[in-house]
Amino acid sequence: MKYGNKSLWKKIVKSPVIFVALSIMFIFVARATWKMYEKASLSNERLSQAVATLAELNSHNNMLSEKVAYLSTEQGIESEIRTKFRVAQEGESVAVIVGDTQSGGIMNQASLTPVSLSWWRRLLRVFGF
Repeated sequence: MKYGNKSLWKKIVKSPVIFVALSIMFIFVARATWKMYEKASLSNERLSQAVATLAELNSHNNMLSEKVAYLSTEQGIESEIRTKFRVAQEGESVAVIVGDTQSGGIMNQASLTPVSLSWWRRLLRVFGF
């Protein structure tokens, strides 16, 4: 074999055209692989979110089932009526404690009337003193 006679296979492999074509093909395959990786990561993230949501919904469902079971009893119905409507049975009395949270005044314990504050006290109260 002479130095100038290269086999056809070596000429094809060492050809710059083949190198460029293989490089372009490698870039397309790498890009497609990266996109699939991103999709798989996103799918795994959504799956973990769905599992967490499912666990939360199951917990909420269990809580609601327990509440329905409690409200199915006489004691549960009576307790809920007393809470919602502030009623009492015969012979019982109800004490209602009223607090004034809308005005800036302090409630006087003896008469349950708001005590007006001076502007200086209100200013100090704003700053937490």
